[in-house]
Amino acid sequence: MSLRDQLEEIGTDAVVLVLTTLGQVHVGRLTDIENDAIVVERPDRGSRTVLSLEDVSGVRLHEEEAER
Repeated sequence: MSLRDQLEEIGTDAVVLVLTTLGQVHVGRLTDIENDAIVVERPDRGSRTVLSLEDVSGVRLHEEEAER
């Protein structure tokens, strides 16, 4: 399964962890899947980051753990 297929399966508006080939980790809401890029937005909708699919090494759903 390609990265693009994984992203489309997750769908937009999901909160994800995006791992890049440079070792960066971006956490945010997946707002758009473009031809060769994804748009990740801060949960408070404060700013957006556009990442090239060539620079993305992995994407995972982010689930916050409840505090005890």
